[in-house]
Amino acid sequence: MAIDRNVIKVIQLVLTIACLGLHLQSSTSDTTTEYISIGAFVGYLIILAGFFIAGPSASKKDVYYAIIGFALFAAASFLNFHKFYDDWNGDKKTIGLIKSGLALLNAVLFLLEGVLIWRD
Repeated sequence: MAIDRNVIKVIQLVLTIACLGLHLQSSTSDTTTEYISIGAFVGYLIILAGFFIAGPSASKKDVYYAIIGFALFAAASFLNFHKFYDDWNGDKKTIGLIKSGLALLNAVLFLLEGVLIWRD
């Protein structure tokens, strides 16, 4: 049974919006973490919304976006986990770790999408 790419894109869009919402609730004081997180979340929110507005694009471009998306979301996940793992504020720590987990899940989905595009 083939996995429909539109289903993966919808899940990626929902996870990206959730990550962005959680990021607004748990901002950090680390400039690198902020730039990587906002760049990944807002950048891919625009790219994924453009996918639904304009339709599918060329396969080479989609593989490129999937690889870069994987790298950005994996980096955002690692940096947020590193920042919030030893945080003393319980609510902020919980939100930050959930954000990190959702970003990692989104990174895995980008990797899966890249593999599916490469196979086709």
